[in-house]
Amino acid sequence: MKTYSHTLPVNEQIAGRYRIQGVLGEGGFGITYRAWDEHLERLVVIKEYLPGELGVRDSDTLTVIPRANREEDFGFGLKRYLDEAKSLARFQHPNIVRILDHLEAHGTAYIVMEYEEGETLAERLKRRRGEMGEEEILDLCLSLLNGLREVHKAGLLHRDIKPGNIFLRKSGEPLLIDFGAARHALGEHSKSISAIVSGGYAPPEQYSTRGKQGPFTDLYAIGAVLYELITGQAPLESVERSHHLTEGEPDPLSPAAQAGNGKAPDWLLTLNDRLLRVPSKERPQACDEVLREIRSHRVSREMPAVVSKFEEAPAVQGTRLVTEEERFGPDRTQWARERGPGLIAAGVLLAVSILGVTVYLLLGRSGERPAAIAGTQAAVIGLSSDGLGVRETVPPAIGAGDGLPPIVQAEAAPNEAEWYSRVSKIDTGFGYQLFLRKFPEGSFSEEARRRFNGSGP
Repeated sequence: MKTYSHTLPVNEQIAGRYRIQGVLGEGGFGITYRAWDEHLERLVVIKEYLPGELGVRDSDTLTVIPRANREEDFGFGLKRYLDEAKSLARFQHPNIVRILDHLEAHGTAYIVMEYEEGETLAERLKRRRGEMGEEEILDLCLSLLNGLREVHKAGLLHRDIKPGNIFLRKSGEPLLIDFGAARHALGEHSKSISAIVSGGYAPPEQYSTRGKQGPFTDLYAIGAVLYELITGQAPLESVERSHHLTEGEPDPLSPAAQAGNGKAPDWLLTLNDRLLRVPSKERPQACDEVLREIRSHRVSREMPAVVSKFEEAPAVQGTRLVTEEERFGPDRTQWARERGPGLIAAGVLLAVSILGVTVYLLLGRSGERPAAIAGTQAAVIGLSSDGLGVRETVPPAIGAGDGLPPIVQAEAAPNEAEWYSRVSKIDTGFGYQLFLRKFPEGSFSEEARRRFNGSGP
């Protein structure tokens, strides 16, 4: 760990519970420590409120003291800091940092968070020295947007999304960290705007105390991160772009469609350019809008491969072909043949495709999945040579202690957070059902039930 000035020393105890082990980082708004929770005997991350412009630590007492004539600003920021912690503590989402505790000590405030092994996206990009692959980018965007959607639904904004504030677990799953609401409030209060924006990632409205902000503000930052992932270059500052456009000059930022040509599909480059529009009204206005677009393109691309896997899947024991007459009766079968065989086939294939895509994306893309898919208790549907048929699969009996359908047992399940992250990316009722059967009383079960009740197929 690096050595910093004005930090708490190693082995210093906070609130008689958290023992400092070292410094993880330091910024203009505070210091981040690794610490040991002596009550629960586990590692935690602790963020200390210590904006350098407003306060300083007494080297003898370790107490943080407001600078002269900045007492009011320091106190205002401290209150907002704790308010932000209380707001974030409500979230239990795999892509939002988990707040465990918040407290006051040493004349300042502390936020205690779950400790995770991993690195920031900024560190990952620096280590790799280049761009990320398309699948990795899409996975990252879906996870971030799912977490951000929950933040926006609670009436909050992140306000400081950038690679340094996206933490990647060892599994690759991202966490949104270091929210900027308290910094934004303090900046507006003290008129110190420079302390609350990250050049290249902040849209123009964040540079003015009168700028109207909303979900579209965070979506600009998502677009800036996406631009860097695709092109390998961080975008120009939005105020510079805004100045050129106001003067009637061309936008100095090369559009993603040009800078990322050949590095990502055209639809993703077009979406990236929409996210980076300087006028806020020209950007997507909500996470759901972006999520729908990404999912629709991803599913439409992968669906043919999934249907092919179903067609190639071997029949399992207890499977037989059911004719139209057996399934629907002679009257309905005659109507189907005369009025709309195409509609029936389309509907059936749509249903199996949705199920297939859900399973395919949820369990992964290994080539050894067809048998597991064929073993599901859902019907496996195909087109026979002499008409439409339904192959009804009788599922193997589930043991008393299993509690899971065979489709879930095909592969060792990841932990709950990773499972829920996968399920929320797919966002189908079938996916939430699988999750709830695996984790009926888990940390995310309540949210999964809510999403299931309002979800699609």
